[in-house]
Amino acid sequence: MKYLYVDLSERRIEEIEIPPDWKSRFIGGRGLGLRLLVEHTEDPSVDAFSSENLLVYSIGPLSKTNVPFSGRMNLTSFSPLTNTVFSSNVGGFLSEELYKTGYDAVVVTGKAENPCYLVIDRAPRIVDKKSLWGKDVFETSEYIKEKENVKDRNIACIGPAGENLVRFANIMVQKHRAFGRGGLGAVMGSKNLKAIVFKGKKREKRNPDFIDELRKKVRETPSNLKTMGTSNIITIANDNEALPTRYYAETKFERVDDISGERLKDFTIKADTCFSCLVACKRITKSETFNVTTDGPEYETLMAFGSNLLNSDLESIIYLNDLCDRYGIDTISAGSAVGCLIRGASQGMVQHAIRWGDIKKIEKVLNDIVHRKGIGEELAEGSAKFGKRYGIQSFHVKGLDLPGHDGRGLYGQALSYAVSNRGADHLYATVYIDEYNQPHRKDIKGKSRIVIKNENRNAVLDSLVLCKFSVRFYDEEDIERIADFSFNMEMEDLMRTGERIVNLERFVNSRRGFSRKDDILPPKMNIPIEEELQQYYRLRGWDEEGIPSERKLEELELSELIENNFQ
Repeated sequence: MKYLYVDLSERRIEEIEIPPDWKSRFIGGRGLGLRLLVEHTEDPSVDAFSSENLLVYSIGPLSKTNVPFSGRMNLTSFSPLTNTVFSSNVGGFLSEELYKTGYDAVVVTGKAENPCYLVIDRAPRIVDKKSLWGKDVFETSEYIKEKENVKDRNIACIGPAGENLVRFANIMVQKHRAFGRGGLGAVMGSKNLKAIVFKGKKREKRNPDFIDELRKKVRETPSNLKTMGTSNIITIANDNEALPTRYYAETKFERVDDISGERLKDFTIKADTCFSCLVACKRITKSETFNVTTDGPEYETLMAFGSNLLNSDLESIIYLNDLCDRYGIDTISAGSAVGCLIRGASQGMVQHAIRWGDIKKIEKVLNDIVHRKGIGEELAEGSAKFGKRYGIQSFHVKGLDLPGHDGRGLYGQALSYAVSNRGADHLYATVYIDEYNQPHRKDIKGKSRIVIKNENRNAVLDSLVLCKFSVRFYDEEDIERIADFSFNMEMEDLMRTGERIVNLERFVNSRRGFSRKDDILPPKMNIPIEEELQQYYRLRGWDEEGIPSERKLEELELSELIENNFQ
């Protein structure tokens, strides 16, 4: 195992071997990314926009196989939106391209003197290209494809949102896939790095002898993900009173059928997929009205620009989805920022001529955010800061905007938002999968155990790297067989590794000033999590401030690592 270390300031590129024991202790993907972040961070309180902040792209042991759901890739950094350690995850085919380069990870630090892009091939190089600065994601991808003789699948790049340090800018892959949430696109922009091109050669893969069984199981398991993608969730969320509406004022949308998965079929051209996936949950859609063909929108975007803004025009959501991809901006946080603005304007707390569902005004605000013009300059800092400035109740945890699974209908999911090391991220514990359509969804008792189990498991999935949707098709035995094939680890040891990753993230956050005071939900949600939050800390082995105890760190064999890097 090896990784590439790139210092943009010094224009230095170095190949480094990964210590053998890191694989058993951190697996790969998210775990490896976190370990590399700790290894190369001298000051744990480093600002996200400092040249010393890192971007760590990493794959996992399953990237070297054709196991279904293994087409994911991890990115780790410090977030300019939440100030936490942050891991993001993307699908598509980029992980396959990183695997072809022969590296398990690429670490980028420093800041280039001029705008540039990075090529990872047999002779990695930094290419100065000022003329790309100001180009959108699509334009950038087209230039690099021709110049470097590659495909969309080889490219990760930022748009103007990342260049202008919008705190919820994405890094876009294949034009429409995203390292989303947390604003890591802005970190890339702060380094004057416009794009990374992964340009390797074909490599052989080692597959388990039971891979055909896994493929058969995935093919034969029925799922709405196969027929409607994630858009199938919107009516489920609405039925469970968990669909954010009118910027979290309500939890049901009366015009939900107009933006449902069934309705989206009318605009769907075909299904799209990721490397080695048989589900194909992505939908390529077309709007004749706006003359746009795009990848998506996913459920979260249908919520963010639909029910969240009282907008039932599905074609406009398709258009806004495509616009955000072109700009390189997170749709959840963008929709939340606009919703916060409209809420404030409707209540006279901020002076701006915009109303619910006004598509032209919404589009203009998005453009202003991306280019930091007018009110967009303030919204680009995120809804948490904007709401605080104008006295508007914003809906976030640790600065990260709440996603589309409203905790008022799913109490376990609400608890997971509060304690997540990334802030309000539905994928950190995916408790909503366990709660939708269940009678206990509004019962908080006992949910701490579920949150802990899911957090540890998801840390494992992110490190293998395996798509979260795999849990709808694989059981624990399948995952254990996969892990045993990859590095001879049983389920108990696997979950302990996931626990180690979560605890190390938590400890790093504590060094950045986070504690129990930050494990809170927006007051107006009024969900009784306090007792279960205390139980969560006890079960985790954390102190009353929500910080891992010395005993827990010793138990997870983290004490020496922390002593060597954080003293």
